[in-house]
Amino acid sequence: MPLPLPTREGCRPQGRRGRRPLAVLALALFCLAPVSADRTTARAQFQAGNEAYKAGDFAHARDAYLQAWAAGGTGPNLCHNLANAYYKLQDAPRALLWYRRALRLAPRDRDINTNLNRLLLALPETIPDVPPTSLHAAARWMVVRLSLGELSAIAALWLWALVGVIVYHLRIRRLHGRLQLLPWGLAALLLLFVILTGVRWERDYGARHAIVLAPAVTLVSGPGSSFDRVLDARGGLTVTVITTSEGWVQVRVPTGVTGWLQKGDVEEI
Repeated sequence: MPLPLPTREGCRPQGRRGRRPLAVLALALFCLAPVSADRTTARAQFQAGNEAYKAGDFAHARDAYLQAWAAGGTGPNLCHNLANAYYKLQDAPRALLWYRRALRLAPRDRDINTNLNRLLLALPETIPDVPPTSLHAAARWMVVRLSLGELSAIAALWLWALVGVIVYHLRIRRLHGRLQLLPWGLAALLLLFVILTGVRWERDYGARHAIVLAPAVTLVSGPGSSFDRVLDARGGLTVTVITTSEGWVQVRVPTGVTGWLQKGDVEEI
């Protein structure tokens, strides 16, 4: 099935902020012109990319979306449309990269999830992931389906519920019988969502994830082509970046094996 046309609106530009706002009014006046220009450029390039995509000129659409991104455009719509353009250009690794970026911003978006899953099914076998346990699968589902802000809001909700129950118990009326277990249950739920929030933060901003863009790569045991081969992998593999050294990147694949790749073969999500 063909991918849907990227006719979404809402390329959100990212403004520039001063680090030390000593004179807020002066800084706002100083930054108003470049921010406005960036916003106009990002939106114009976004619309130009949409028009080119509808016309079937996917290379022009890709270039326009990239220019919108360079001008400060952000948001899941831009990332999703750019991923679709790469998909049409049969550049699966870069399409995967931008679908991942779009999914980070909108984890429950139906179109993004559908297109990403379709692409993953079409990719050749890379390295199989370790089958999770049922508990691990449930936790992974919540981390994947809920954004960082949503997990944080749920954790805050359980915190306020716990505080309310404790205040009620100490100041208004004592809890008796099974109700005495209520604070412990709320504390357990709070701890769970604090952990899930931490996992999501680590996934989005703590750990550095990257996509292998080269069609095929060989992981080696050190930062150089003279080191021993560790394993071979195909383009589209998601890896965790550990460190970098003079044009080489040490990564960890989903099975836990570590090795080194040339820096140009991967790009961080």
